[in-house]
Amino acid sequence: MNTHRFFIAPARAAALAVPAVLAAALWATGALAQPLPSPNLTSAPPLSDAAPASFKSATEGYQPYTDEAIANWKAANDTVAQIGGWRAYAKEAAAAPEAATPASKPASTAKP
Repeated sequence: MNTHRFFIAPARAAALAVPAVLAAALWATGALAQPLPSPNLTSAPPLSDAAPASFKSATEGYQPYTDEAIANWKAANDTVAQIGGWRAYAKEAAAAPEAATPASKPASTAKP
């Protein structure tokens, strides 16, 4: 059995490691070689002319939840029965678009 199959000679290992170390060093110095932005102190407004800081709370207009008054369900059912039940609501819904928007239908006077 050959156990030296995975062995890398020290000279060959050094030859492979040198380019990798040089590439890593060049990459790291490239990141460090970038110039830092210089602050432009002449364009900043003086502190006396700056607008005062304002704060508005996100919960300023908060109104806590309150339960609504519960209506008598029997009286509500009786009212619906007196006006005609669900059919009365269906008639209102069907009549509302026609009465509200008669001009929305395009007038087609031109013939092809």
